[in-house]
Amino acid sequence: MTLIGLAALAGQGAIAVASSTGTSAPEPQKTGGIVYGFGATENGSMPLHLDLYAPQSPCTSPRPAVVFIHGGGFVERSNSGNAVPTIAAALAAEGIATLSIQYRLQGDRPAASPRYAKFPEDFRKADPDRFGARSAAAAAAAEDTVAAMNWLAVKGKEFCLDSGRVGLWGASAGAMTALNVAYALDDFGIDAPRPRAVVDYYGQLFLDGVMDLGEPPLLIVHGDADEVVSPSAATALAKSSAAAGIPFAHTTIRGGGHGFGPLGFFSIRPGGASMAQAHARFVARHMFDGTPDYVVQTLDR
Repeated sequence: MTLIGLAALAGQGAIAVASSTGTSAPEPQKTGGIVYGFGATENGSMPLHLDLYAPQSPCTSPRPAVVFIHGGGFVERSNSGNAVPTIAAALAAEGIATLSIQYRLQGDRPAASPRYAKFPEDFRKADPDRFGARSAAAAAAAEDTVAAMNWLAVKGKEFCLDSGRVGLWGASAGAMTALNVAYALDDFGIDAPRPRAVVDYYGQLFLDGVMDLGEPPLLIVHGDADEVVSPSAATALAKSSAAAGIPFAHTTIRGGGHGFGPLGFFSIRPGGASMAQAHARFVARHMFDGTPDYVVQTLDR
């Protein structure tokens, strides 16, 4: 494995939530503040919460679920804001639940478990000046995401969720976390549930050479005017996916910046659908054994 540089990761400003469709999207049923585990910190353990957004339709069989991991540079907590309701509504329309998770941040002073001890070491090596202070939080985010996936395996049936059909969707630091969980943890000898699909919004995989044949299909979304995480991160990720034989779709937003608003998430309508709809359908085709469409395209913001 070789290290590739890390860009600084910033939070996404609060954005007014728009409907996923031109008309009103069906509101999923939200259950907030579910404790899915506990995370170690220098001052003891802290509870980890998630908000569950479930389709309104009656449960006739366990539903697939997507674990959404918010951005914020591993310093901001925003699992209930920004575009979460829009994404959850689009997934609910496809029969998929959303688990928007809280995870340990730098200010929580997280303490890595023995299994994850080497993870922060490699983050520090990647960019010690910019990222050294946040390395423990980046490792904790990966550990907490795995904890949420393991919670699904234990408690999912109580909420009509199918732990065998899980996806990861992250933005910025959350996308880095999703990518680490899906493709890098096994290189550290860490077992984690395997997602069926991964959605990466302007994230970065901080290690090179960790993507392997048979790992989850990937959707990459990145603006070519992103000044926080370089667009080259998306290009490198696409090249790594192709080299490993991992199916991927890659959408470049011409003029798109960093964050849901600057990216054009609420205004771009690829093929007449919102971005949330289009990408929820990408996930749904992997959850329901459909025929995925691995498109490489550039859209105008």
